[in-house]
Amino acid sequence: MLNLNMRPWIKINGHVHKRVRDYLLATLLCHIMMKTGCSLKSLYERYVPALQPMHIRDLVEVLVKMGCVTMRKIRKTSCKLFEDEDSIEIEDATTVLDEADELFVDAEVDAVSKLASKIDNGTFNFDLFKCPCHA
Repeated sequence: MLNLNMRPWIKINGHVHKRVRDYLLATLLCHIMMKTGCSLKSLYERYVPALQPMHIRDLVEVLVKMGCVTMRKIRKTSCKLFEDEDSIEIEDATTVLDEADELFVDAEVDAVSKLASKIDNGTFNFDLFKCPCHA
């Protein structure tokens, strides 16, 4: 039986294409840093032609495990007329079953240095804004 995990950063032979993975992680982190507090749904809308929503979520969860970003669930609660409490609940624990419009992603202060220290050495020896195949 063949178990094939289809991800853009995984080659057909099962090995990780580190350059693609690192580029996608850096791209997502830069977007999250530009749009602080963006929802997971807005990330889906931004990258959906190139990446599937589950791939984006996988990459964001990798960034969470690296300590580069935090993902929080913000849920609006029903508000009653004579209550003084806030109508928003913030939870740090997220699950796979949470809706994308309830999950918000924030970058940590040292996100870039954490990402740079955890990716493989030598993968960013090219300019990020030039096409690597035409260098």
